[in-house]
Amino acid sequence: MRPLSIIHIAPINTAGVPITFVKAERELGHHSRLITFSRHPRGYEEDICLNLPLLTFRGINALKRLVSDKQRLLVSHRMTPPDVIPPVWSPHGPVERALVQFREKLWLPRIRKIMTKLSRQVIDIVQLDGGLGFTRQGYYVQEFRQSGAKIICCYTGSDLRVRGVIPAIDAIADLNVSVEFDHQFYHPNIHHVFFPFTWQSMPEKKMHNGPLRIGHAPTNRAAKGSDIILAALEQLQKQYSFKIVLIENMSHQQALELK
Repeated sequence: MRPLSIIHIAPINTAGVPITFVKAERELGHHSRLITFSRHPRGYEEDICLNLPLLTFRGINALKRLVSDKQRLLVSHRMTPPDVIPPVWSPHGPVERALVQFREKLWLPRIRKIMTKLSRQVIDIVQLDGGLGFTRQGYYVQEFRQSGAKIICCYTGSDLRVRGVIPAIDAIADLNVSVEFDHQFYHPNIHHVFFPFTWQSMPEKKMHNGPLRIGHAPTNRAAKGSDIILAALEQLQKQYSFKIVLIENMSHQQALELK
């Protein structure tokens, strides 16, 4: 079988998952690239980054609280069955719709430039990490599909639980996969795959002769159930001697070194 040409498209390199898939595919002999909209604030490795505006600026969360559906902003560690399976994203009123359209219009020159480059090559598979294309209407995903590429949606984190699928993309996806086991309860046609991990990414192990250290690494305390985990660890400290190490609000490399 000839090597496949694979393109991963992701808003950001979430938890390093997209780039780890890319590296695994390269080791198998395939030509694989990752296109991200913006750099990850924690410094995960990049491949082709478009640096699209209005994605990671400081006021984005405040703006979302003003215009988005409040339920979509609630992230919890508890599983809440959705009213509709799969959950479906739609703009929450005319203001959010207008802002999404404005943002995508602003992105258009950079998207057209990368699409022109991609149109010059044969692409076998397009994997949408997070289930997102360049636009919420899925225009460019449809272009890939019409050119003969297979479309895979790979869901990570809270994108399926909180945001839901993009209808135009979900309708033409050839395969849905997720690294989150509970996503199987949120989509009628999805397959669980293991979270990718490479031992080569870990720094050289340092010897430690002090007390036992138990680490907890939440990116979002509410989503990870940190209050429950930390309370349980504090209870255990009454019987056993160990140190609780919080691994949060630091770069990816710093987090790896602590782990």
